[in-house]
Amino acid sequence: MRFWPVQAIIPRARATRLTEPGARTLSLDEACQKGLDYQMAGRLDLAEDLFLKVLTVDATHPHALYLYGNLALLTGRLEIAAEYLERAVLHWPGLAVAHAGLGKVYRLLGRLPQACAAYGEAFRLAPEDTECLEHLLELKRRLCDWTGIEALNAALLDAVGRGQATDPFKLLLIADNPAAHLASARNTAASVRKRAGNPGPRQRRVIGSGILKIGYLCADFHDHPLAVQYAQVPSLHDPAKIHATAYVQNALKPGSAGQRMIEGCDAFRDVAHLDVSELVNLIDADGIDLLIDLSGFTTAMHKEVLLLTKAPVTINYFGWPGSMGGLCDAIIADPVIIPPEFEKFYDEAVFRLPTTYQPNDPMRGIAVPPTRAEEGLASESFVFASFVQPQKITPAIFACWMSILARVDDGLLWLWGMNEGMTANLRAEAKRAGIAPSRLVFAQGKPREAHTARYHLADLALDTPIYGGHSTTSDALWAGCPVLGLVGRSFPARVSASLLRAAGLGEMICATMADYADRAVALASDREGLLAIRKRLRAERDHLPLFDVRRFVRELDDLLVAIGEEAKRGRFS
Repeated sequence: MRFWPVQAIIPRARATRLTEPGARTLSLDEACQKGLDYQMAGRLDLAEDLFLKVLTVDATHPHALYLYGNLALLTGRLEIAAEYLERAVLHWPGLAVAHAGLGKVYRLLGRLPQACAAYGEAFRLAPEDTECLEHLLELKRRLCDWTGIEALNAALLDAVGRGQATDPFKLLLIADNPAAHLASARNTAASVRKRAGNPGPRQRRVIGSGILKIGYLCADFHDHPLAVQYAQVPSLHDPAKIHATAYVQNALKPGSAGQRMIEGCDAFRDVAHLDVSELVNLIDADGIDLLIDLSGFTTAMHKEVLLLTKAPVTINYFGWPGSMGGLCDAIIADPVIIPPEFEKFYDEAVFRLPTTYQPNDPMRGIAVPPTRAEEGLASESFVFASFVQPQKITPAIFACWMSILARVDDGLLWLWGMNEGMTANLRAEAKRAGIAPSRLVFAQGKPREAHTARYHLADLALDTPIYGGHSTTSDALWAGCPVLGLVGRSFPARVSASLLRAAGLGEMICATMADYADRAVALASDREGLLAIRKRLRAERDHLPLFDVRRFVRELDDLLVAIGEEAKRGRFS
């Protein structure tokens, strides 16, 4: 939450004053500033008292309305926050920070279209506010509201080009541009380095000759997709080669996939309550040789550790689809994710697993499939499915999907209906493209096992460009549903291709949108051929390299040992 001095927001003086205990009088602006000082010092009761006193004297004082609304937000009183921030922008429409605060409140209340409008007004008033731009872009993508989206994408790319430390995840969603992704990662890494006190080169221990000690640093030891896929890996490490310790940055969740990960490790440490220096000391005391960051930039927690630990090697793996801009020594990928010609877009030394970078847990279950009628699908239709987050749906891929439906008369497009704004906007886009909105069907939220079972009803799953399917692609393949993939240039645009290759379905990888559309139409026209692919996938599933977790862990163990040997030879010093 951001605050400005009273004078910066309200430059004009106000004659009205109020009297404090002790007969001291303050102008209303001075009282607001004093209340803000109380708030920043943690005296929320005194701050609230002063803001309300100002509003008793002047019920339209925009700064007091804004500050009290933000205080209500800080203390979780969202409806009150909305009321006072709405009054603030009513009485001072040009107060950008009030519009931004209102956007945050609406978002927390689930009023996404209103939140988008509020952030849009805030960004119009303060186009230099990159944080506001990021929120606006995220909301527009969640709503599939693409009005003005290209200009906003360009503004974020420009901010990255100017060296601003924007949220690197937002950039992954807007451009298949690995050079821009690296620039964004470096900007974020620079801010982490600054927080760490701009340390010099790390002092590194020397790896001994015994069992390699690895540490998993992660904030997703719960039911995050990462944990679901990685659940069995720690228990399968070869104890003659690997000793694994979990450094758990999130609250423990018994019975979760993350708990299985923890139980599979040789040791675990609950570190969510530790500060950076305490965690560094703990990792170093444990004698960790390879510190593997499984979360990457998906969390800001403890990133400074990567710059301060004496662990010989720090590794960026699995949780972050791209470079971390110099925070880690190495990155683990595979031949498809990072081919040699793309290594220049990664500050890390690139190490490749021979099959795929992604593990999969063969113990994860699938519920009894529903019927098409239960899901609102016509029994004889050809069902294209894409259960991706709406942020991954771009105007270009949606236009491509509409062109496919125009060529497949009985085709339906089955999407995940994340919010009402998204469904309304996509139906409107379909209508503009000449496609009946009824040919779009939106699935509602279900538990993971029940949701995965839906793929039994789909004829063909469709990938997205820029940020393609990761767990969604492996879920579809696990359920026996063929996936039509797209391959781009950056890490997140190449994951589906990696998974399809490991599933023996390389013929389902498309290099262009035109090829993708033609292939989708051809598959819908050759239903016997598509059924043969489905039968082969289901018959061979348990033996495919993609789902052979024991093979995967053997390959991972060998690679970790190889990284350790490289460290012994001084590669990372």
